Amino acid sequence: MPCKPPRALALLTLLMTTSLPLQAGEATEPAFKAAFLYYFSRYTEWPVLGNTFHLCILGPDTLGKALEPLTHKDIAGRPIVIQRVERKGLPAECNLLYITATEHEHLPEITGILAASPVLTVAEAGSYPNGQVMLRMRMENGILVFDANAALARKAGLTFSAKMLRLAHQTIGAGSDPQ
Repeated sequence: MPCKPPRALALLTLLMTTSLPLQAGEATEPAFKAAFLYYFSRYTEWPVLGNTFHLCILGPDTLGKALEPLTHKDIAGRPIVIQRVERKGLPAECNLLYITATEHEHLPEITGILAASPVLTVAEAGSYPNGQVMLRMRMENGILVFDANAALARKAGLTFSAKMLRLAHQTIGAGSDPQ
């Protein structure tokens, strides 16, 4: 089912109002993915946050310099730290774990390590069941969309805002599902 134009427009408007600059030359897929990660972080409620917000990248860095502007932002008053991590020994301080496409075959292992930890899992689209990660980003008809698994997030002690769930292309376990 294609993303409805009003939803795409609302998502674009929300992304642009998060004050994450996307300059004319920066409107690339990696820049939009970085903006989505920031947006997801802002509209997720964690039970407890440390002094810094750790945005961790697992797998080859497909976002490159697009993450740089995030290092000048904060989440709930905590500065964002970008951290590249390895599957073996995932650090406990990750608040958001961005999983690149090359790691999809290892999702059961990754999600097993993080089971019940308050870590927001976000993955690039791949051939895996939607129930393995909390948020899945994918291109559809040339538009970056995301699917949300609110039930999985709740199980880990995280809460997605209703605003974010309304913008999700597909939702699982959202209660009053906006779809």
